[in-house]
Amino acid sequence: ILVPQINQINMPNNDLFLPILVLVLACAPIVALEGRKEAYLAQRDDFLERQAEANSLNSPLNVKEQALNTKLVEARDKYIRRTKGDHSFEPHHYFYSWDLDELHKSEDNLFGLISSLPKGGALHLHSGSSGSVDWIVEEGILIDGCYVFYDEDDATRCIEPVGGQEVPCGQSGTAAPLLKGTIAFYTNGTEPKGFTSARDLIIADDSFRSELRALLTSNGSLEAYDSAQAWEYFNKIFVRIGPAMAYQPFYYAYLLNTFTVHSDDNVQHIEIRALCGTKGLGDMYVLGSDEVISGDDVVDTYRQALKNFQSEVDPNFTMKLIISSLRVLDPETIEEDVEEAVRLYTAHPDLLIGFDLVAEEDPNHRTLDYLDVWMQLMEWEEKLGFELPLYFHDGESNDRNNTNIVDAVMLGSKRIGHGVNSYFFPVLFDEMKANNAVLEVNPLSNQILRYVDNLELHPVNGFIASGVDVVLAADDPGAFGYTGLSYDWWAGMMAFQLDLSSLKQLALNSLTYSGLEGSELDVAMSGWEKSWDNWVDTWLQKL
Repeated sequence: ILVPQINQINMPNNDLFLPILVLVLACAPIVALEGRKEAYLAQRDDFLERQAEANSLNSPLNVKEQALNTKLVEARDKYIRRTKGDHSFEPHHYFYSWDLDELHKSEDNLFGLISSLPKGGALHLHSGSSGSVDWIVEEGILIDGCYVFYDEDDATRCIEPVGGQEVPCGQSGTAAPLLKGTIAFYTNGTEPKGFTSARDLIIADDSFRSELRALLTSNGSLEAYDSAQAWEYFNKIFVRIGPAMAYQPFYYAYLLNTFTVHSDDNVQHIEIRALCGTKGLGDMYVLGSDEVISGDDVVDTYRQALKNFQSEVDPNFTMKLIISSLRVLDPETIEEDVEEAVRLYTAHPDLLIGFDLVAEEDPNHRTLDYLDVWMQLMEWEEKLGFELPLYFHDGESNDRNNTNIVDAVMLGSKRIGHGVNSYFFPVLFDEMKANNAVLEVNPLSNQILRYVDNLELHPVNGFIASGVDVVLAADDPGAFGYTGLSYDWWAGMMAFQLDLSSLKQLALNSLTYSGLEGSELDVAMSGWEKSWDNWVDTWLQKL
């Protein structure tokens, strides 16, 4: 700015002019500064608005819902400020250090709100861990013929999960070592050495049930582990429970419990990854018969349990199955399992919706290792005129070198289980959106198995912000020691700062992207809408 010399200006009173000039020069920067601030804040608001529009969890709200949302956000933010202030914010801590009693009785009642919220569907469950561990130790082990191996672990001895017969270790690919807490069913007098009647153990030891529960669930010790160590502990749970889950009367009752705990948690639809394949995978047995229950009869076990529950409890409760094999198996076996899945899928279109591979990813076969299988499947599909949908378990890793998520997207997986390490491959987000591929996010599972620590830093925040569709699920709630979806939804609401619009969209996604189709989906949506409206009316008064 060019300022003329004062002595060049002919002013009658220089003493008066100087203060005026100083004031003008001082005010000019302030005006310019305010203008810049206003422009910056306007640009900032525009950025946040565009980011909100990109958010995939953004369901429109009516007037009542907006009023409830105001109350919910106020209560949520009050809880976050208070607990972050005293360092008790639960999502910052490992799940097994949470004060669940305090969570249930908290004066904000937000867990009660989440628990009663109509959550739609639970789309990511596993057949051996979908129900309640408390049902197992309180009721399941009272089923006739139940025995528990209650000696110390013995890696030199193995049993087959189907039938529980003791066999030399290494004789077959399905035999597992005897671990303390292994549950199996026998006719009296045929049980292997070290197995004791569950009823006798209950009578002899008051602490038996609580100790057995501890052997069948993960716990706080895993916090110090990496994911590989956590999985080593986690896998032993399924070794212990495997022979019981293979006993058809036990598993039938366990399915009824699975339906009950989800219905009680206001979940109306579930989808289970059901192990079912060749070479004994997923087979079942009953006492007094040498006949092995496999394939179609395994599927029918699920169907009969569902019909029972619909008839006796809730006619509107629904279930679908995703036939699954194990990524620990060689490609030749997986090809046989896929061929069996094709046969079952075409034979049971009312119940089966697709195929998946499960088990820990990082140390086992890549999805790409089975490329010949997927190419063969495409050829079968072209020849036979059908499509076996894929629901791959991929991206359950924090390793940049694990590229399974790339193959899941390229092979057209309808939903992708976990997808934690998707943030290493942002170019996939546009592909996922174009393909309507959905991420099944399992917050507590990812923390418990050590893929994330602080749930507030879970990568799902980036997925949502990028416009990728997601659902919230629980993965293996039984092995984690809880039931249903409410803990994962509560964690999501707090850690991801979800509002009512987001929660509503999550519920809608869980039905829209489920295996329900046609009239089944119409009925499910209609029922959910009625439940949702009633829930909104109730919580407008309670919150």
